[in-house]
Amino acid sequence: MLLYIRTSGFDTIRFSATYDCSQSPSLIADVIALKLGDPDANALRSWSVDPDAFFAQAWCELLGTKPG
Repeated sequence: MLLYIRTSGFDTIRFSATYDCSQSPSLIADVIALKLGDPDANALRSWSVDPDAFFAQAWCELLGTKPG
């Protein structure tokens, strides 16, 4: 990704990341399970109801500026 930004003329590039965390991951597990086939979907749903289940998702951002 960085290569495409640099070759598009951006010179100053800043990186950052944010995270979404949930200690109740059953909703996100259902969304992801719909995209998976069995047995992965069933394993994901089983994991999501475990009292120790935790879900975190990273969102990475790049901000670039062009000279001038």
